[in-house]
Amino acid sequence: MSMSLRIAHVISADMGVRFILLHQLLFLKSEGYEVTAVCSPGKWIKDIEDAGISVKTIAITRNLHPYKDIVSLWRLFRYFRTQRFDLVHTHTPKAGFVGRIAARLAGIPLIVHTNPGFYFHKNSGFFSRRFYVLLEKIAASCCDLILSQNSEDVETAIHERICQASKIRRLGNGIDVSRFNPDQYSSDRILAKKKELGIPPASRVVGLIGRLVREKGFVEFLKAARIVGEAIPDIKFLAAGPIEPEKFDQIQPGIVKQLGLENHVILLAEMRTDIPDLLALMDIVTLPSYREGMPRLPMEAGLMRKPVVTTNIRGCREVIEDGRTGILVPARDSAALAKAIIYLLENPEKAGQMGIDAQSRIKTQFDERQMFKRIISAYRDIGSAKGLHGTNL
Repeated sequence: MSMSLRIAHVISADMGVRFILLHQLLFLKSEGYEVTAVCSPGKWIKDIEDAGISVKTIAITRNLHPYKDIVSLWRLFRYFRTQRFDLVHTHTPKAGFVGRIAARLAGIPLIVHTNPGFYFHKNSGFFSRRFYVLLEKIAASCCDLILSQNSEDVETAIHERICQASKIRRLGNGIDVSRFNPDQYSSDRILAKKKELGIPPASRVVGLIGRLVREKGFVEFLKAARIVGEAIPDIKFLAAGPIEPEKFDQIQPGIVKQLGLENHVILLAEMRTDIPDLLALMDIVTLPSYREGMPRLPMEAGLMRKPVVTTNIRGCREVIEDGRTGILVPARDSAALAKAIIYLLENPEKAGQMGIDAQSRIKTQFDERQMFKRIISAYRDIGSAKGLHGTNL
């Protein structure tokens, strides 16, 4: 084992490195680890390298594609064999699958996977569930430790016999708490942002930020916009997020016009770097997802003292305390979503208190630095279990 542990972090998209992993990789680097990011080519590579992280580009699709997946696996295998990393740490479902197999075949001593949420859930069909459980079992057999973002997936993994209890632990999730500070936003600054986006100064705003895919609940969000707009006319719905051309459930920007919601909804179909600014002008933040690991949006909204309406699914219910820091509603239920939004709009004092309580909870429980320390602890534990020792273990 080298004195400075050499780690490759593998994720499907360059966007994932830039907006999800970058702070984690920089923290590991500051602790003396030699870190390389492995991801598909994309426009964010330069930003990642400029931040000080080395990048190896290997195309990894995000959908099932047998031929391309075999090519990705082979290229990862060759790269791992050549570089001889001490540890490979994978992220996201597809990169986690091909990355773990490639690392095991290449003889990497330590292999870790962060599970962002299983693809299957309680409402999955029998055959779909069995298929994804099988894939998870195969991948789990190729790694030393699985770090689960939520506690329910730990229980699921054990119940479905994906792995033994000793091979999985709760990691949680976190954000940069210093980035989201509502006190930095004066009313003039918020009004200027509203003007930039074409939102009337007096309009209240309900928002959703996330990848433009159906599983994020965009369809329910738009249907709720129609219901709420009919009940409370001075409302704008603001949605923002990147288009996902590889995803079968992608949402196209034209859906707003197709549903006749141009007067109610503003859709920013791009990856935004001004998330705190967008949250600052929102009165209510929503995340009507079907599936999550442990979402960051409710954390970011909480730090900005915004009440959150999200779905009563694993991950989301670990972040939001129903009735205290937000409201949980059933997934795929636009009527329930609209009802919760209207309740908060009609009860501003309750909504304001939820925001205050949310900020306190997120600051203490979801600081990303706590998660980074748990990752280092995990590295040391599996290294010691295998009798590997270095300055970083």
